[in-house]
Amino acid sequence: MPLETIGPSIESGPLNGNFAYLNGLLGVSSLLRQALINGSFDVWQRGTTFPISGGGGYTADRWFARRNGSALGLTVSRQPGGIGRYCIRLQRDVGNTATNYAWMSQLIETANTIPFRGRQVSLRFRARKGADYSQSQSVLTAAVRSGTDVDGTFSNSGGSINGEVTLGSTSVVLTTNWQDFEVSCNAVPANANLLSAKFETRSGANEFTGVAGANDYVEIELVGLNAGDVALPVQPRSYGEELALCQRYYEKSYNIDTSPGTITAGGVLKWESTGSSYSGFMVQYKVTKRINPTFVIYSPNTGTPNNIFDQNTGADLTAAAEVAQSCTRILVVNIITNTGDFLSAHWTADAEL
Repeated sequence: MPLETIGPSIESGPLNGNFAYLNGLLGVSSLLRQALINGSFDVWQRGTTFPISGGGGYTADRWFARRNGSALGLTVSRQPGGIGRYCIRLQRDVGNTATNYAWMSQLIETANTIPFRGRQVSLRFRARKGADYSQSQSVLTAAVRSGTDVDGTFSNSGGSINGEVTLGSTSVVLTTNWQDFEVSCNAVPANANLLSAKFETRSGANEFTGVAGANDYVEIELVGLNAGDVALPVQPRSYGEELALCQRYYEKSYNIDTSPGTITAGGVLKWESTGSSYSGFMVQYKVTKRINPTFVIYSPNTGTPNNIFDQNTGADLTAAAEVAQSCTRILVVNIITNTGDFLSAHWTADAEL
C-alpha cells in the first residue's frame, strides 16, 4: 500500500513527507499505534482463573471484569487463542441463573489519554462464543468511551466512568468460530482524561437468559486501539515489553507464572533478623509504579497475607509493611525474633486505576 494512502487513516491531514512521524505512528511500541496494554492477553501476573466477586476484580493484567448489579456466577480465565498465544474467556458458571450481563474493560490513564485528545480512534478485536452462550441474540457489545476524571476508575457495577462519552460502539453477532471485528469511533473530546475499551455480554436490555450450561462463554483476543479512522492490524509487542508496561501497575516477588498466595520459595525474599523488635528489607521495583502502590506481604510457608515466615522456628509472624514509595518499598515488621533467625516473605505491589 502506498504511504500516501496509509497516512490519512492514522491522522487527518497530509504527512507532508514527514516519514519519521509516520514511522513513529506505525511502530509496534507507539502509543498511537496501540493504546492498550496487554491487548494480546499474554501477561497474567495475578493468576489464570478468577471466580469474580460481586465487586469485580483485575484478571489478565490491566483488564477488570465484573457483572452488572454485582451478581455472582462469573469466571474469567486464560485460554489458548485462535491466532494469538492466549485469549480471555468470560464464562457464566454452570447452573447459574442470574441473567445480569458480564463486562470487562481496560482504563487508559490520563497521561496516556491526553495524546489522543482531538484524534479519531478505532478498535479492533477477535471474538467467538461457546456452544451454550445464552445471550439471546449471540451478541457481544464492544465500545470505546472517554471520561473526565483524572486517573479515574469505574463509578458503578455496570462499569461506567464519570463524564462518560461513548465514542463508538457496535454489537456483533458471534459464532463458535473466530471472527475479526472493528469499531470506528468519533474524536476523543478535548477534556478527556480517561479512555476505556469495554466489552459487554449484552445488546441493549438483552442480557443472559435461562440457566447457564457448560459452555456459556465468550472469548476475546488481539484487542487493539489506535489513532485514526481505520482499525489497524494488532501487532503484539514482545513479551518483555508487555510485561514491563504491566508492571507499572502491578508487580510481585513470585515467579511470573505463580499466583500470589501460593506456597512456594520461588522468588522469595530472605533476610537475617537483628533480634530487635523491628526487622525489614527494601524492595527495589523492576518498574517505577504509576502511584505509591498498595503493598501486601505473604508467608511463603502458608500463603497467608500480612505474614512473614521465621525459618528457624517454623512459624508465621504477623507483619506490617510501611513506607510507601513508587520506586521502592521498605518492609518493617514489628515482631520479636531471635538474633540470626532467617525470615522470608513474598509481596505484591498494586498501583492500578
